[in-house]
Amino acid sequence: MTQSLVRRCVSVVVALVLGVLDLVSAAAAVRFKRSGEATLGGADALAGVQSACEAGRNHVWVEVVGRGDCVAFYPTPGLNRGKAAVFYFEGDIPPSYRHNRKRLQGHLASLQGRLDRLAATYQVPYVMVARPGTFGSTGNHSARRKDREFLVMRAAVDAIRQKFELKRIALAGQSGGATIAGALLVLGMSDVACAVPASGGYDLKAMLDWHADRQGIVVGVHREHPATLAGDFNVMDRVQAVRQEPGRRIFVVGDPGDQVTPFVQQQRFAERLRADGHHAQLVRAQGSGPQRHGLAGTALKMAGLCVTGADDAEVRRAAKSR
Repeated sequence: MTQSLVRRCVSVVVALVLGVLDLVSAAAAVRFKRSGEATLGGADALAGVQSACEAGRNHVWVEVVGRGDCVAFYPTPGLNRGKAAVFYFEGDIPPSYRHNRKRLQGHLASLQGRLDRLAATYQVPYVMVARPGTFGSTGNHSARRKDREFLVMRAAVDAIRQKFELKRIALAGQSGGATIAGALLVLGMSDVACAVPASGGYDLKAMLDWHADRQGIVVGVHREHPATLAGDFNVMDRVQAVRQEPGRRIFVVGDPGDQVTPFVQQQRFAERLRADGHHAQLVRAQGSGPQRHGLAGTALKMAGLCVTGADDAEVRRAAKSR
């Protein structure tokens, strides 16, 4: 055997070994991410690994600013047959969920059960899109409310719409997920029939000031660290970018007693949208929990009614039912 042939054989063996190692690494990465261990930060074993995205199942691959992300989504039955659908974005995941696979899976199972029941009630499919770094999506949930989170979510919604040929959609979100729904509007998303953001924080600066004032902290001191607001996407500053869309209805939902996101944010967001000529209504509802912040169920019901053609009065009445 010649020396050159030996070298070629060695090269082939090395390539095969590296290929096997890549497959093993990808498989380990999938198990790592699917277990929820990467949620809320830490090394992201799947970032940029398109081969591990499992595209074609309940994941879509998107590329934003030169970097790829694998986004998980959880549809109810019938999405492949639907011409309309409700897209839902969950709120921030509490730190107590970090590295707690059982708790994360329990939360996701509960949410999926709720979406299945709503889909059966309103005869429209629902799909929960997992935010970066949560429930199987790559990314870092600690970097939420930054430009990239919103751009990745926009790209994911577009990819899912194209995959299932969805003509009309509604956007619904709770808390940080409501902020995403608002951000998708200001990023110019089109063909949105309805948007129902609930308990959203549309102006982070004002929200930090509100919390500081309630805690007796001098307003401004809490912003001294430059990383506090670095790279944040402030929805309220960009309302003028929302596209004019005939027939689209926006219902901004909040509880005047909310202790997490001030109700004045819901008021200002609805007012700004109306001032720019959009169909936007402020809806008062009773949030769940001691902080009166939970309005996910309300937003999901209202979105289902809205996208299936219920009139404004009927959609608003859903905020009164429990």
